[in-house]
Amino acid sequence: MLCLDRVHCNSAMRIPTADVVDRIATVASRKAPLLVALDGGAGAGKTTFAEALADSLRASGLPVAMVKTDLFFRPVSERWAGPIEDMPIGYDLDWERLRDEIITPLREGRSARAQLYDWATDGPGAWLDIEPSGVVIVDGVFALREELASLYDLRIWLRCPRSTRVRRLLSREDTPQSEIDNWLPVEDRYVEVHKPEDCADLTIDSTA
Repeated sequence: MLCLDRVHCNSAMRIPTADVVDRIATVASRKAPLLVALDGGAGAGKTTFAEALADSLRASGLPVAMVKTDLFFRPVSERWAGPIEDMPIGYDLDWERLRDEIITPLREGRSARAQLYDWATDGPGAWLDIEPSGVVIVDGVFALREELASLYDLRIWLRCPRSTRVRRLLSREDTPQSEIDNWLPVEDRYVEVHKPEDCADLTIDSTA
């Protein structure tokens, strides 16, 4: 595990900080690949942060691969169809496949290969191939679920108030309020049961 002394950064700090990038780069030069999980609620800014972190690491000379959890979702026909309150937490994400096809091989120093979910066609999409080198960033909700959390070298949680996240989601104009209202209880149960922020090595307030 990468030791960051459980760093907590506020929204006024520039992220990713040079200190965090330097520490990741230093450890990554000794361990390949370095697995980084980036989690947070919908609208917390995960993709923005992941891309900024990847750009900074690449500028330092490290190869970086990106893995998005929402590309490991099950097709609609295999998703939970019962009452939302009865749905196993994160059921629609095929986290076992993410673990078995991506995380475990990389941890063992082997190449990883997985076929991604295509949201446009609701079926199998492009193939993702990752070599066991540099830094691999797993970005998305449920990345820090308890079955996966211990498998990473660095765990990052983006903390952001719900009101800010909802405002951001609505501003994208591709997520209706009804869908947000349906999704938020799922996130609430995930945070309550899996406690992703508690296991994070680095917590960042992404309100700004």
